[in-house]
Amino acid sequence: MVRCSQERGAYTIPVMSEYAAQFKLRLSYELKKQLEVSAREGARSLTAEILLRLERSFEPDMRVCMALRAELVAARALAHSAIDVMSRKNSAYVVNDAARDTDPSRIDSASADDRGDEDFEAKTLQWLQAQNDATTVLLAELAYADAVGKPMSLELVRCRITELDIHLPQD
Repeated sequence: MVRCSQERGAYTIPVMSEYAAQFKLRLSYELKKQLEVSAREGARSLTAEILLRLERSFEPDMRVCMALRAELVAARALAHSAIDVMSRKNSAYVVNDAARDTDPSRIDSASADDRGDEDFEAKTLQWLQAQNDATTVLLAELAYADAVGKPMSLELVRCRITELDIHLPQD
């Protein structure tokens, strides 16, 4: 972090003489407006807001937090895909069960093992849905914290993962 000339809100304004590099930057109007709103809310100039956000992106804690967010997105996608596959499989069973019910020769074909498998699949589907819901909640919390300019610390993110009982995919 660079030396600072004065305190202003939650961020210290860097001494501009320390910055030799200047360049033009093209932004979408929407992104520029978001930066301006955030800068105004934090009592910072647009330049100070952009510098703050860039510097934060290089902080080790922030990089790990961003990687953790990517893992959460991957976990949610994996759970969602598994739910989709299991739901399709279960709907195929419903069609087969309907055919079995109309065929008198197959009435007793459902064994205890089949019912045990169905219970296991139901519990697995319930667990996957809970994982999907929990990761969605945490990702929404992260997005909200970012939107209000108070990103969650890595420690807090890890705490929430534990509280929500989220299981991330292992490498």
